[in-house]
Amino acid sequence: NRLDPESQTFKPYRHDPGDDRSISSDRVLAVYQDRYNVLWIGTENGGLNRFDPVTDSFLHYRNEPGNINSLSSDAAWNITEGKDGSLWVATMGGGLNRWYLADRKAGREIFHKYQKAQGLQSNTIYAVLEDREGFLWLSSNRGLSRLDPSDGSLSNYDRFNGLKGDEFNAGAYLKTRAGQLYFGSVEGVLTFSPELLTKNQHPPDIVLSVRSREKLLASVSSNDTRVPEKLVFAYDDDYIDFSFTALDFASPHMNQYRYILKGFDKDWNTVRKQRSVTYTNLPAGQYVFKVKASNNDGVWNETGAALPFSVKPAPWLSPGAFVIYALLLGGLIYSYKKAQDRKQQLVQQYSAKLEAQVEDRTQELYERNQQLNHLNEMLKEMSVTDSLTGLKNRRYLYEFIEPRVAAVNRRVEDTQKDRVVSGKIDITPSIFFVMIDLDGFKPINDAYGHAAGDQVLMQVRDVLRASCRDSDVIIRWGGDEFLVVGENNNIHAAERLAERIRRNLAEFQYQVGEGHTVTLSGSIGFSMYPFSVHGKADQMSWEQVIAIADDAAYTAKKNGRNAWVGVYGTRKSSWEDFASANVDLVSLAARGHILLTTSLVSLSEAVEAKQQKKLQKPAV
Repeated sequence: NRLDPESQTFKPYRHDPGDDRSISSDRVLAVYQDRYNVLWIGTENGGLNRFDPVTDSFLHYRNEPGNINSLSSDAAWNITEGKDGSLWVATMGGGLNRWYLADRKAGREIFHKYQKAQGLQSNTIYAVLEDREGFLWLSSNRGLSRLDPSDGSLSNYDRFNGLKGDEFNAGAYLKTRAGQLYFGSVEGVLTFSPELLTKNQHPPDIVLSVRSREKLLASVSSNDTRVPEKLVFAYDDDYIDFSFTALDFASPHMNQYRYILKGFDKDWNTVRKQRSVTYTNLPAGQYVFKVKASNNDGVWNETGAALPFSVKPAPWLSPGAFVIYALLLGGLIYSYKKAQDRKQQLVQQYSAKLEAQVEDRTQELYERNQQLNHLNEMLKEMSVTDSLTGLKNRRYLYEFIEPRVAAVNRRVEDTQKDRVVSGKIDITPSIFFVMIDLDGFKPINDAYGHAAGDQVLMQVRDVLRASCRDSDVIIRWGGDEFLVVGENNNIHAAERLAERIRRNLAEFQYQVGEGHTVTLSGSIGFSMYPFSVHGKADQMSWEQVIAIADDAAYTAKKNGRNAWVGVYGTRKSSWEDFASANVDLVSLAARGHILLTTSLVSLSEAVEAKQQKKLQKPAV
């Protein structure tokens, strides 16, 4: 809407599919006026819009598949202008976009991207704030990042740097006149003054080790004053492994390394997580392996650590070998037959030796690869697991849900004609999302302490595992909230699961130590993807379905707790019904915008009462 100050009236602007000069979407997420008084509008699924007050119309800037210069995503969540005039557009799934002032003035639609490939922790950016020094601070669903626009360098901050959590919220950001920055997260509000943040100025010490054939040959440190003894490798030492580590533990996963083998590599190699390198079959010569390292804030130990070594030539390439060759040549002239026999014998022995070495090395490489694969699987599992309960976390959901949603979409397309039979709801194939919000957990923490609260959460985990099917996925959503994701096999599967969880949570006696027991219950809400059997599978995203399940859990808590509420879509359903801050599910059910099932008799009666009132209302 646009307000006319003189007449005090609003003029609405709506998306018109038949008018390509109308606003690209009705879902407006951001409005920003730049230094030239140009008004920019960010939308959820229509990209970036520029308002032209002369023609009272809009220009669209959207993602174009195959065009690397276009906007990276159509979900433009936040817009801001930097000190140099660059327009910064934060997106969902597309990272951060930069539109230089010179390109904007010239009408060149060239958006420069900053994504995970450039060092961001996530491609979902919620907000952008510029501090007094011109640095950009980005909030995301995986921590906070600082971008230096002058060179594109990035510094990432997460819970290992002092943040209470890595998940921030969209639209929750503020910069005060004093330069103080505020960001809202699921763990509360983060506030700080960027100029007061201290940088880790300590160049890390480096430890460098070298092995061959699984044997440690030498180990040096960057702070050693002595010159390391030069190593000598034989020609058949064809497997040389260097391992190195930076002794800085502020955020060790952000340490970086550069290494070079002088005499072999042409330039430095930069790595982050890799802390070892292997060279095989080095030719004879003189070498120096050198490694440098930085701490989590990019301060490098430029001196580094180094190990000099040499590789001897094979015996048949040494000067003495050539003398022997000359003698053998003379012997061949003297006794050709005898020399041929001897030569054949030597060749057979050497071939057998090489074959044995190849088999040994092949087995070594196989075993090492198996070890590395095992370690990688362990690290991957840790990254998607809640450290307290051992359940899956939110990050696992993002990796696990997309293939299941895609499979459901395909099955829905195959069965679309048979999904409504005789007025009955057929919700298969579909995925249910069950949100559980514990009732009475905070008083337990207050009365018995956080250690007892942690003990209760692990018992809740056991109750949920006993209540759910083996195929269901249980996720700790955060704090005292849990999410269960599973596939429907019939219309009542989610309802039976919700009731089973509600009953088991309420009946369980939770141990809090020293012989004390407590009870608690759960307010449960669930919904389905696809949301409505009458519309397209992607009528609402799975993220929006989770938000509806959360609204249902809140409704159960608001109407008495220890209950469940389920929400199904109808032909009238749309996301706008749930976009407001206070969603009234009873009213939506009474108007036929949703179908509501619940264990609360009072809630069902409230829906019926509103429906009866609507039917009894006299026609005008």
